Amino acid sequence: WIPGLAMSRALGDALAHRVGVTSEPEICTHTLAKNDRFLILASDGIWEFITNEEAVIIAASCNSPEEAARRLVSEAHSRWVSEEDGIVDDITVVVVAFSHK
Repeated sequence: WIPGLAMSRALGDALAHRVGVTSEPEICTHTLAKNDRFLILASDGIWEFITNEEAVIIAASCNSPEEAARRLVSEAHSRWVSEEDGIVDDITVVVVAFSHK
């Protein structure tokens, strides 16, 4: 038996490690610019049906990070229900707003 891919399994799951699941993070850096308005951190429950571009459009249309997070969750949930016959994966998102001075 081999477990399905679950990111939380990457830490300490010896069986999953044998089939290629790793806890090694993928790291990239980005120097913040004045036009960077927010950061979206989200689980695969968001990214399964919402593209990066769609997420930015949704978040940019909101008046607060809280509203952006709620709208992203709502949209992802609607798409999961529609596309997966009512089955919904975990949906987690944090939106961080930047203020440049």
